[in-house]
Amino acid sequence: MDGQARGARRSHLDLPARSHELVAHLDGWPDEQQRIDVVAQRDNRAHFVFANGSVKITSAPGGATVMANGKDLGQTPLVIEEVKPGDVAYELPSNRPQAGLGERESRAAQQTFLAARLEKTVGPVPGNHSPIR
Repeated sequence: MDGQARGARRSHLDLPARSHELVAHLDGWPDEQQRIDVVAQRDNRAHFVFANGSVKITSAPGGATVMANGKDLGQTPLVIEEVKPGDVAYELPSNRPQAGLGERESRAAQQTFLAARLEKTVGPVPGNHSPIR
């Protein structure tokens, strides 16, 4: 509270009547911040929620395999629930460099959208040279 640690899981604090900056910390999660205007002779409350988000992955055309850390997660369109806030990275295995989804940030209690447009390549794949006869 106001830049000073006040202990873990306190449910009741006696605070002077004024504005206060509260920060809640839970290991492995981004800190949650709130400003509270304490009014004298009132029950003033602050609630912190450490909620997961979700990620929705789409591709055009659909049906692309989605991978993360070498694990097959399913095919697009795909919604991944209960994603902890922070950086997420998924890939669509392909020999085409444009098939990557890049890296985004998952946010608490929100859905993050990732999309890829898969294009068909005509001719040899870059880096693979076939002799022409």
